[in-house]
Amino acid sequence: MKSRVPWTAVTTLILLGSGLILAGCGYNRVQLAGGKVFSIERVESGPIYISWVHAEEMNKEMIVSGLLRSHFTYTQGTGHVDVAVIGPGGELLGQTSVHYDPKTIPTRFRGKESHFEARFPFIPPDGSRIRVKLHYSPVLELKDSDSENNGAINQNAV
Repeated sequence: MKSRVPWTAVTTLILLGSGLILAGCGYNRVQLAGGKVFSIERVESGPIYISWVHAEEMNKEMIVSGLLRSHFTYTQGTGHVDVAVIGPGGELLGQTSVHYDPKTIPTRFRGKESHFEARFPFIPPDGSRIRVKLHYSPVLELKDSDSENNGAINQNAV
């Protein structure tokens, strides 16, 4: 009788390995009230990470909001969140950079987080992708975020 243990181990390793390949980004899907479906991509970052992102339609605008949390016990610094909307064909439809508040994020075990919100004056077509990336700096930013250097746009998007 042949042993099933090696095949179970091989299958488990393949499934775990495929999950590790996608570890750089987190994806989820959201459906707006009009029935359009979007994918939301959160780009991995540290020491602060994007823990939740949501998109909704309001007054012919799309509002992308989310929460940031800290990997460590206490994180203080400045930064901004880059948000890009990419059409189903890969074309860039819109981009913005927004600040998050508060800038000091206590430990995640206390249930504290920072918030951000980005508004776009359009509703993207069905199948679009919303890409969100945090730009964190441990030192004070003395100027507004640089919207021309939007980290949510990758080379595959444009």
